[in-house]
Amino acid sequence: MSTVKSFEELTIWQEARELTSKIYILSKRFPKEELYGLTSQIRRASVSIMSNIAEGFNRRSTKEFINFFNNISSFDIRSTKRSIHFFRPKLY
Repeated sequence: MSTVKSFEELTIWQEARELTSKIYILSKRFPKEELYGLTSQIRRASVSIMSNIAEGFNRRSTKEFINFFNNISSFDIRSTKRSIHFFRPKLY
């Protein structure tokens, strides 16, 4: 079993990166009046998920990483999910 040396090797970070890419593509279809509102919010939240995973990776222990992730990233994940659910029926 190999040791993960970088956060980029974490499957969860790779999936967060893919989610962020999809959100940027999808949010281009949002109305222009949402550019500084919901579009910005959902983009920032998705990038924050990636950033929190990377930051948490540098924690001292697996337990500390999990605690960090549960407390910090879960807020951004919920925010992103709420935004997606809000726009899903209104996709332009």
